Amino acid sequence: MIRQVFFDSFICSHLISVFSLLKLMQNYSYVAIFSFLLCGFVHTAEITVKFSKDLSTTPLTYSCSLINQTYLIDDVTLRVLGSHKRGLGNADVTIFNASHSQDDLQKFPTLIMKLFKNLNQIYLEEVNLKVLDESSFNASANNLETLVFGEDNIQHIDSGAFKTLINLQTLSFDYNVIDNISDDAFIGLSNLKSLTFNGNNFTSFSSALLKPLTSLTHLSISDNPITQLSDDTFTALTRLSILNLSNNDLRSISSSLFSSLSNLKLLDLSGNNINSIETGFLITWPSYASLNLVENECVDKDFDQIGSEVWPLAVVEDELEKCFVNYEDDKSLSEKTDDSVEVSSGGNDEETGAVATNSSESGE
Repeated sequence: MIRQVFFDSFICSHLISVFSLLKLMQNYSYVAIFSFLLCGFVHTAEITVKFSKDLSTTPLTYSCSLINQTYLIDDVTLRVLGSHKRGLGNADVTIFNASHSQDDLQKFPTLIMKLFKNLNQIYLEEVNLKVLDESSFNASANNLETLVFGEDNIQHIDSGAFKTLINLQTLSFDYNVIDNISDDAFIGLSNLKSLTFNGNNFTSFSSALLKPLTSLTHLSISDNPITQLSDDTFTALTRLSILNLSNNDLRSISSSLFSSLSNLKLLDLSGNNINSIETGFLITWPSYASLNLVENECVDKDFDQIGSEVWPLAVVEDELEKCFVNYEDDKSLSEKTDDSVEVSSGGNDEETGAVATNSSESGE
């Protein structure tokens, strides 16, 4: 299995030193000398490459091959071409990692999919990526299994952006600035198993968006300003085992919000502002699933494996009693408010009618 990983020039210089010492007497020594000349004297070298011939043994590596040739992606210049070890070529590259490379990509570099046709992992972190749309991935990207976009500037994801990625299993958008995703953005991702949106700007999450993700087992949407979730948000995610909603701004939890998650093993709601939970919340709770409610308003506890000897269901219900009471109080208050609005509205109608009658009498 061949792997390609990119390092910055600082790491490159250290790899070269070690490589030179270990390989000086072998056929690879000329590569180390070539790498030293490029890394030591060409300050524009921002991307380096590492190949692994056999993962079961100590990898044989060489550095600084991916420089000297450039091509344009719209207005962005990307260095991705160079020499390979004898017998290896672009078809052997399976991992593309341009993270922390100080490149300002802005748009996804679609040409890498044509250049390296057997890629199965792509990492683009801190490269100022801003746009993901329907043109980002073409049919040649159907081998991809992992996509990581961390700490970029992605704000919006368009409809059908990943529709060709039928084998994708891991997708991460941690610490971007996303506040809106098209409901059709995840069409085609029926094999996706892990999805993370930690540290973005969501205030809610659409059930239609998650509907195509029928194989999802891990969903993490922590550190967002989410204030509420509709009862059908997670209905399609019947295989979900880990759901992380920590450090949001949730206030109230209905009994049906997580009722479809029969395979759930861990629900993390810590660090929210939950003050009320609907009675019956635990009726459909999966056996031995854990519930973290640390640092909330009505409860501050981590219930590990509910239904076990440590946390019997009845004990957990007692611990949540205050949350249940608050939910009923809020419900009663809401009903009284609604009744008050109806009575007030009816009173205005009567007064209007009385005025009309008096006006009529006055006319007579």
